[in-house]
Amino acid sequence: MTDEPRYWVEARGSVKDALKVISYGVWYKNAIGARECVKRFSVARKGGREVALHLANKLRDDLIAAIE
Repeated sequence: MTDEPRYWVEARGSVKDALKVISYGVWYKNAIGARECVKRFSVARKGGREVALHLANKLRDDLIAAIE
């Protein structure tokens, strides 16, 4: 078994029209070793970033728990 996580959360950010747009995605490596996004949580409002991060972390934890 490798030390690489089976599922992980990555943040992506950009600026559009003076509003910060950020997304968090839950990723994994598929059978051929390519990265694949399970689900992306995007936010375009101030203060929603914490909610998107929480949801992404919760999904990652649930996916890891399901395979253990």
